[in-house]
Amino acid sequence: MKAVIRLSPRDLFEAFCKHYCTRDMKAILSLFTKDALLWGTGIDEIRRGLDEVEDQLNRDWSQSNSCTFTIEDLETDQQDQNWIAGTVTAHVNIDDVSHTLMLRGTLITKREEGRNKIRFFHSSFPAA
Repeated sequence: MKAVIRLSPRDLFEAFCKHYCTRDMKAILSLFTKDALLWGTGIDEIRRGLDEVEDQLNRDWSQSNSCTFTIEDLETDQQDQNWIAGTVTAHVNIDDVSHTLMLRGTLITKREEGRNKIRFFHSSFPAA
């Protein structure tokens, strides 16, 4: 019998942040459903399915040298535990210049292959 892995939205949010900054493509893609939908800050940053999510991550990572994330705040509904929203302080190095930005993120989960995965993820850097 296959073990059921129960990842909460909080677990998925934290894992996304960790794997994003370590640029671990295999680990981060394993967090998403096959029919994932990802929205970024840019109007053109709408990605459907794992191949397009991978394209977006490669695009993001090509625009910076490194990053660290500090999760500031996470909110979810205790009765409907399939979503979470949070704010993250992003420390990003671009062309050897350090930047500190506020990032907002929201994800919705879906059961796939016996565990919760990210079905929808939206992250954006709001204008100051």
